[in-house]
Formats: sequence, structure tokens, C-alpha cells
Amino acid sequence: MSEIKPNKIKANKDLWPEAVKNSHDFQDPLFDYYYDIQYMCRKCKKEAVWSAEQQKHEAEVLKKVYYGKVLCEPCYKKYNSLKGRIREYERLWLLETESSKAHAEYIAKWLADIQEFKTYTDKYNRGMEHKLRRLLEVNQ
Repeated sequence: MSEIKPNKIKANKDLWPEAVKNSHDFQDPLFDYYYDIQYMCRKCKKEAVWSAEQQKHEAEVLKKVYYGKVLCEPCYKKYNSLKGRIREYERLWLLETESSKAHAEYIAKWLADIQEFKTYTDKYNRGMEHKLRRLLEVNQ
């Protein structure tokens, strides 16, 4: 990875989420500062930097607990977009009657989104993927 001048920002641990305040990290002087962290995106394999500013904002303002980034910003946005579309398909699915589910017009798109989503994570609904595949096979 290329050299980047490291950034260092003082942490305000009083603003950390409660779950972190009860951890060993809260007492560890290593975590008194945020540092830029270089990583390789798991999806696109490009170099990325999780900046000290981003870490501070996520921990102290958004109250998120992260132990590292695995997706660069463009891949993370695509991942969240797919996740949102999949949730919308799930919502639509719940509104369908049992007889109309087999002919729902969005099944192929939903399955395609699940298959793309799988390239980002292991955490997806395998049962629904299998069910949608079977419905498409039956309807062909």
C-alpha cells in the first residue's frame, strides 16, 4: 500500500457509546487517539483509508461501535443500496397472498439483488434465495 501521512486526533472517550465505555478499550491508552487506518476493500480490492475524522464522528457522534472497515465508500454505498432494495422486496412479499407470491413480478429482480448482495457478505437469506429460484423454475 502507498504511504499516507498518518493523521492523529484526540478521542473524547466520554462521548463513546456505553457498550464501549464498559470495555477494556476504554481504559487502554492506545485508544486515546484515532489514527488513519489503511485497508483493502474486501469487494473491489482497492486501497482505502478509514480516516481518523470518520472514526471520531462514527464513535462520538453516531455512537457506532466499529472494529474496522472492510468496504470502501463506493462499495459500502452499493451494499447499503442492495440491502435497502432487498428489504423493500421483503416488505412487498409480506403483502402478497400465498397464491399471488408465485407470480409476483419482482421475483427475478429480487433474486438478482440477493445474488449480487452475496458478493459483499455471507449474511443473507439463503432460504429465500432457494425459494425464489424454485418459483422462477416452476414459472418458466
